[in-house]
Amino acid sequence: MESDVEIAHSASPKPLDSIARKLNIPVKHIIPYGKHIAKIHSSYLVTDVRNRGGTGGLDTAQELIELCKWSGNFKYLYNLDAGIREKIETIARKIYGADGVSYSEDAVEGIKETERLGYGRLPVCIAKTHKSLSDNPSLLGRPKGFNITVHKVLPAAGAGFIVVVCGNILLMPGLPMNPLAERIDIDRQGRLAGI
Repeated sequence: MESDVEIAHSASPKPLDSIARKLNIPVKHIIPYGKHIAKIHSSYLVTDVRNRGGTGGLDTAQELIELCKWSGNFKYLYNLDAGIREKIETIARKIYGADGVSYSEDAVEGIKETERLGYGRLPVCIAKTHKSLSDNPSLLGRPKGFNITVHKVLPAAGAGFIVVVCGNILLMPGLPMNPLAERIDIDRQGRLAGI
């Protein structure tokens, strides 16, 4: 069985371009892809930091600086006024290629509560495995004939989006602008302050 690294190095970035064209995404993209040349909307880059160190990523870094200056006409894939289920199903079908979406009881309750709290118009952020476009990490790459299962839905009101949890995945905690750890101190006698 090939490792993830071997798969990444042997895979071609060409499907990324066809996906972007199929979705009619009107933005410029950079996809550093191992030592492969990535071509998306006329951007060509070779990233090889593994073998060349920092100099292997300078072209990518420079292109990222230029992209930060670029103002594209970003549009959501869905209408923000659409219901949470419609947003999830649009992403599942159009981006991941899923046949459908199923919801656990917790997810259904999470959707109801998120809408009751007035956060239903927020965009969704789907948390799932990075190994597959499905929510099943053993279905590598871009599988066909699968459904996505939503296990949990909760608002990240401060961040401004709805978290949709698919599959067995751990979420990272959010931090405030100034983490509380910055206030912790120790004096010369070894006493802690700020806890």
